[in-house]
Amino acid sequence: MEKLNASSRRNPCPICGRTKDGDCRISDELVLCHYGSSKHPPQELKPGQVIPGHDGQEWAFTGDAKDGRTATYTRHKPRRTSHQAPVQARQSQAPTPQLARLESPAKEPPAHTPNGQRINYSSTQWVEIVRNGNDKKHIPHHQDDEGRAQRGAGDEPWPLWRQDDAITHGQGMWIAEAEGEKCGAWFRAGGVVAISQPGHDHKPASIERRYRNLVEAGVAGVIYLADNDETGRKKAERCAAAAATVGLQLVVIQATDVWSDMPVGGSIDDAPGTAAERVAAVVAAIPVGLNRQHEVGHAQAESLTTAQAADRLRDAISDGITESELSVLVTDLASESGQTHYAIKQIADTITREQRSAAAIRAEAAGLVSEIDRQDIGRVLTTHYLLPGRIASAIEIRSRYLPTDGPSGVLPFLAAVAGLVKLGTEVEAKSLCGSVLRCNWMYR
Repeated sequence: MEKLNASSRRNPCPICGRTKDGDCRISDELVLCHYGSSKHPPQELKPGQVIPGHDGQEWAFTGDAKDGRTATYTRHKPRRTSHQAPVQARQSQAPTPQLARLESPAKEPPAHTPNGQRINYSSTQWVEIVRNGNDKKHIPHHQDDEGRAQRGAGDEPWPLWRQDDAITHGQGMWIAEAEGEKCGAWFRAGGVVAISQPGHDHKPASIERRYRNLVEAGVAGVIYLADNDETGRKKAERCAAAAATVGLQLVVIQATDVWSDMPVGGSIDDAPGTAAERVAAVVAAIPVGLNRQHEVGHAQAESLTTAQAADRLRDAISDGITESELSVLVTDLASESGQTHYAIKQIADTITREQRSAAAIRAEAAGLVSEIDRQDIGRVLTTHYLLPGRIASAIEIRSRYLPTDGPSGVLPFLAAVAGLVKLGTEVEAKSLCGSVLRCNWMYR
């Protein structure tokens, strides 16, 4: 039997998310999840039921231990037939992720954030709201080494908005993420821990770094509420790809999943009801996002295999795709194939190395062919081929001790003759025997 490791902050239980102690026991294929007062496995499950784990994997409940202190789960291994219906059935049985809550709800945000409002990200980093009519901008600021406020993001990496709350209250739990601090404030007013990305830095590498901090803090996953527009959809996809890269579960909820009449560009800040009612509506829509995630993942995995993704990468890299274009393609293929961004990136890196190696081999082969061609030409273009026999023999005698081949000795001779007579002149040279050598060949 493989070794079972105790649950800890670095090894959270995939069933209940336990991190504060070692009461749960975990291996790659088996979990013994402890029934505790604050952390415990889902109850009222029947043997054979499958649930999504905090690690992004599916786990099958096999029963309780004889002493009733732990529940036993094994990693689920789905059959190759009838994918879609079982996924929907399992999802309907799975417990809904629980959102971490604040000790007390925050105040509801105003309808319009006032001009000059400061929104803190850390003690030395903040954004300032600047309004000009209906136009609103979030201007980043930072504090320099001498404690002076400076406009601009500065050199230090920015954390998530309200990242400290997520780390303090989110261990083993899910947290909400909204597009913008105001939408996040509505979640907080409903008593839920919420985060948001800084708007000036939405690069994939930056998002991955911030999500990695959540993983290290033991946060189980993120419920991401996307704005009802194309920008919202793209930001959600970018965040989902970054989360997959670092191993953080992320479920996207579209604003229209919660409020069917949500206007274009709207989100929780445009919804009806109190903050508590808005948060409750989002929580009720979580199963919709979970089902869509499973359905799309399985459908895409069937429509685009890993081999097909590799073929598309190989064609694109062969055509000279740029690094930025390749990054976008990797994200798209990860989404279409159901693979993680990291897995597709590894395939792309392997193909790039293979093609560079092949190019080096081709260059070396071309060099060898060129050398062989030069040697072949040297065997054909002899001194006697290029010059009349007696002149050729004379040049060979003069150059026989020189570190060069015969044809190379022809060049000084031609250069010397060219300096004496004009191009096109026919020259006759008589030997002692009276024979005539016509040298006009060299000027034609």
